[in-house]
Amino acid sequence: MEKSVIYAFNRHIINSRKILLKMKLVVLLIFLLSAQLSASVKSQNRVTLELKDVSYEQVLSEFKKQADIIIIYSNDEFDYSRKTDVSFKDLEVVEAVKKLLKGTNLTYKQSEEYIIIKPKQKIQKVLPPQPKDNKKKILGSVMDSNGVPLPGVNIIVKGTTIGTITNMNGKFILDVEAGKLLQYSFIGYKTVELRIDKNDVFDVEMLEDFSMLDQVIVSGVAMGTEKKKMSVSVTKVSSKDLTNVPQSSVSASLQGKIAGVNIVSGDGSPGSGSSITLRGATSLTGSQSPMILLDGMIMQGSLSDINVDDIESIEVVKGAAASALYGSSAGNGVVVVISKRGARLPDNTTKVTVRNEIGIQKVSNLLNLAEHHPYLLANDWQEVDTYTKYATVNYPTDYVSGYNPNIQGNRILLDNGMMTQPFRLYKDVQDEMFENGVSYTNFISVAAKLNQTNLYLSFENHNNEGVLKETGGYERQSFRINVDHAINSKIRIKASNNLILTKNDMPGGGNNAFSRVIMMEPDVNLYQSNADGSPYNFAPNHWNQIVFNPLYELYHKSNVSEKTRFIGTYELNWIFADWLSFKASYGIESQDYRRLAYTPKGMYTGIDGDGFSESPGYLTNYSSKIKNQNYRATLSFFDTWGDMEFNARLSYLSEDNHFETAGGYGRDFDFAGMPSFSIISDENMYFRDHYEDIKAENVFAIASFIFKDRYILDGLFRRDGSSLFGSEERWHNYYRVSAAYRISEDVKIPGINELKVRGAIGTSGQRPRFLLQYESYSTVSGVYQKSTLGNKNLKPSESREIEVGIDMTFLERFNLEATYSNTVTSDQFLEVPLLVHQGGFPYQWKNAGALETNTFEAMLHVNVINKKDLNWDLRFTFDKTKSEITKLDVPAYRTGPQSSFYIQEGEEYGIMYGRKFVHTLEQMQAQLSDGESITDYVLNNEGFVIENGTEGTRNESPILLKDEKNNPVTQKIGNINPDFRMGIISNLSYKNFGFFMLWKWKQGGDIYNSTAQKMVNYNRHPMMDQFGKSPETMKTIDYYLGLYNSQSINEFWIEDASYIRLAEASVNYTLNGENLGRLGEYIESVKFGIIGKNLLTFTDYSGYDPEVTSNGYAFDNTGYPNFTTYSFSVNVGF
Repeated sequence: MEKSVIYAFNRHIINSRKILLKMKLVVLLIFLLSAQLSASVKSQNRVTLELKDVSYEQVLSEFKKQADIIIIYSNDEFDYSRKTDVSFKDLEVVEAVKKLLKGTNLTYKQSEEYIIIKPKQKIQKVLPPQPKDNKKKILGSVMDSNGVPLPGVNIIVKGTTIGTITNMNGKFILDVEAGKLLQYSFIGYKTVELRIDKNDVFDVEMLEDFSMLDQVIVSGVAMGTEKKKMSVSVTKVSSKDLTNVPQSSVSASLQGKIAGVNIVSGDGSPGSGSSITLRGATSLTGSQSPMILLDGMIMQGSLSDINVDDIESIEVVKGAAASALYGSSAGNGVVVVISKRGARLPDNTTKVTVRNEIGIQKVSNLLNLAEHHPYLLANDWQEVDTYTKYATVNYPTDYVSGYNPNIQGNRILLDNGMMTQPFRLYKDVQDEMFENGVSYTNFISVAAKLNQTNLYLSFENHNNEGVLKETGGYERQSFRINVDHAINSKIRIKASNNLILTKNDMPGGGNNAFSRVIMMEPDVNLYQSNADGSPYNFAPNHWNQIVFNPLYELYHKSNVSEKTRFIGTYELNWIFADWLSFKASYGIESQDYRRLAYTPKGMYTGIDGDGFSESPGYLTNYSSKIKNQNYRATLSFFDTWGDMEFNARLSYLSEDNHFETAGGYGRDFDFAGMPSFSIISDENMYFRDHYEDIKAENVFAIASFIFKDRYILDGLFRRDGSSLFGSEERWHNYYRVSAAYRISEDVKIPGINELKVRGAIGTSGQRPRFLLQYESYSTVSGVYQKSTLGNKNLKPSESREIEVGIDMTFLERFNLEATYSNTVTSDQFLEVPLLVHQGGFPYQWKNAGALETNTFEAMLHVNVINKKDLNWDLRFTFDKTKSEITKLDVPAYRTGPQSSFYIQEGEEYGIMYGRKFVHTLEQMQAQLSDGESITDYVLNNEGFVIENGTEGTRNESPILLKDEKNNPVTQKIGNINPDFRMGIISNLSYKNFGFFMLWKWKQGGDIYNSTAQKMVNYNRHPMMDQFGKSPETMKTIDYYLGLYNSQSINEFWIEDASYIRLAEASVNYTLNGENLGRLGEYIESVKFGIIGKNLLTFTDYSGYDPEVTSNGYAFDNTGYPNFTTYSFSVNVGF
């Protein structure tokens, strides 16, 4: 048996290595194939067109269809109904556009996804004319507000056709007459004019033109669509927004940047991901997390491993209406992550980026602890300096500190029972357990655009030690290869490959260390050695023989995980006809995870008589494997009929998901020092495994109609089939209908640049968990017992949303988006008790509830200052959400940590229920026993009713509110839902300096502080410290134990979790190539940055962090605290 166990785990490792080798070979073959094709093909995105007497609008429409690219233009800027003749044979679309615009007052700007056409003076790039007396040669450079060179900027002598454009480094040379006016223009930036004077160098900084920024959205729509033509709510975040303060995970980088998106880092443990919730709760029993797509692959794993430096953009599809395109897994919304590629570079260029960041981490906030105790001190207590000497206790003559079996006697309480006595010495035990950790990131990327091939390669090495001693923290290595290649003018292929290796050395013993350290009295010596010479005295407090040294456990126990993860997507695009294209794609996500938890034999575990009890040794070896595959085929249609633009998509998606786990647990090693199952006897080992295979097939169609660029109508239908649905409910339908009207296209309102109203109604869903439709059993003492009855009629839950909104740009510097949504999620998954045990099963999972959520969200972007050397942008996000349980076909029940949350029809979701105390004499009157008088009770100085005459004595105790049967009542005591959330982003640039800040504001919302409650039981809560208080306000430890109430959930431990936090801040300075001397010939720019994360928090909450969560609930159960990071970064571009 021992050999088979070892073989099973070795085989798992060997298979992982084989998979890794295969992945490397696949990536190498793709790269070699692309390189070979690159040598033989000369062009991409080509068009062929032979037409006479045709409008410019019709020609551009044909370009869109043949080249599969978005072309943006405005009818106000040029008469596109004007007729022309065209003859283009196998031309690149950019060349065709250039020829079409020749002789007009139009120019264009190209990116990967679209071509923008706008008016411009005709420019003729000329060679320097023969020098004349009144001419001079000038040179210069053009940069954006961040000091980044701008290639392709048009520079002309105003009123003439003499001009040039900037090269890849943003530089230019031009012969021009003195006194003339030089004009710099570039799409997306404000035009700059400079008078030619005696100077020979003219360097210019160009500022973004806010009114001209048009994002293109690709998620939740039939094809890439300008945001101003969207009829649903989708928000896009660019790589620039994500990397102002680079986070260690993609999910954390979204915080505060999007209205209606709540990012919570409830656990500061290195490598832990932030939770993402879009527009509030949609599930009573399942996850609130959105669907995640990375380069089209539906991910089952976390975003916490994905390197943010590799991300080009993130699009967040909020709400069931917008996410209807994604069907039965999108009820919580969708987050679409798009990685970088080389497509945005000019042709035949290569860009290398090297980024290094190193930082120091420290705990943001340490808890306040009591500094006095309630025990009688010895008369000579000040004559010792290594421990606190108590009266009535006999100490050995050589006693220093810690547990000693030779100590005789016990410390005794003061008669008044108040914590007023000093300790002999004070140590900050929290500070002794925490340390300043180091984090660093090394990143390099190579992006290239070589004719018909785009290439992006990157490597990241990330290490985060965390702030806890005797733990190694989190390590990650990420490798990425993205390749795009045009085989010919009709066929393109894409490949995205991301290999991620992680290792996480977590706290041994889980989160025990965090609760143990705050229960330690301040006179203990955590660093004293044990009698056997091992570090960290196991029992540093003789008087507390329950809570032991947290550092001892961290040192001896190990808890290490390793993960190998690969995510790959492969895509073929084929243009069949001018109006029809086909796309086939395959995606794979493979993950192998292993965790080894080890408790050595002989480790101390408790006090036994005159010595310590020892552990027999424990070993847990857990492994899991994920393999998810997506197969997709899509037909896309695009055409125009006069003023009507039509695009549509018909798609088939197959999902094949496999998940398995294997775990072994053993106790009692034959000998110490070897963490292996081979030295544990068979009867002391336990093994279990679990397998899931899930299949799904989905078909959907979506169509969009845009009339005269202002009337927009979208519709979609989707049909999903999944093995997660009950056998009688295998297929379900989803839909969306949405519309928008661009009022500003018909009505010209002074100061209003863009005004659009929109509305949508749609459905999406959530799939049941794997086990819910099947019969399940549990084992008790080796006997199988029935648990849940299977359900063939189990359906996915359905979220039906109505959304209305307004988008507006005004005064060329304000951009406002506001949305209201109402979502009803029906057919919730609930474990229903069976009235008559059918076949002996006490429960069955059914669709038995509904949850209604209302959300208002808004985003305001203000370009406050936009000048030559100074630019300042502000962005405000706001959201407010409320969820109510509108239907519950089961009895009300408790859930969450310590069953503190109550699920009941008609109740708001997120309500905490617990015991209450009597606060008024009227309440006390209602629960008096026979023979009692209300005069026997009074209200004390803290607002609690107590027995008359007990105030300030050991008999003083708050009284629980009780019912007519004299049982403590359970009532609503708190609500975790905030009044609102806000994010405030400030982005200021001055010359080569950049200043960035992100503030988060959460107003309202309660949290249950179970950590503080537990501190009372060990006399460590600071409110118990009575030293210095006036006599009439002093309380005994017995009074506070009444509030502790045997750790029962009660109202006293509810706290306001409001906060204002400076979550991100950075200051950077950029040196451009010309500032680097000879190095400037090779280096494009060097950017130095000082970065801060989680810097300041203003809150009344008494715990480590008001954002703390436990199992997704606002409940402080003593976990790894969030920490502050200060770092320095250098970013070099070649």
